[in-house]
Amino acid sequence: MIKPGAYRDERHHLYLPDENRTLSEAVLVAVAEYEDLDLLVAGFRLYDLIDPSALNRLFQFNSDAVATVSFAVSNSYVFLRDIGNGVEIWVSNPPPS
Repeated sequence: MIKPGAYRDERHHLYLPDENRTLSEAVLVAVAEYEDLDLLVAGFRLYDLIDPSALNRLFQFNSDAVATVSFAVSNSYVFLRDIGNGVEIWVSNPPPS
């Protein structure tokens, strides 16, 4: 698993549970901003790669469990980390093959 800070070109976002959107929506926005995409014409759906409902349920705020998830989407690599009161969203280029 690639850790945050591994790439100089990455972008960092913070998702908080009181936002007026879901975590999966925040991930889509983070990827769109990183890749300079229009989500309406991007040509990919998050659901094709990861179950957004499961992603939203995985991160339970104010719990003792620490969750991390990483996956590739579009032309980016996404790393999510539970920080207790929110989720850090890191977006970078995919790891070299």
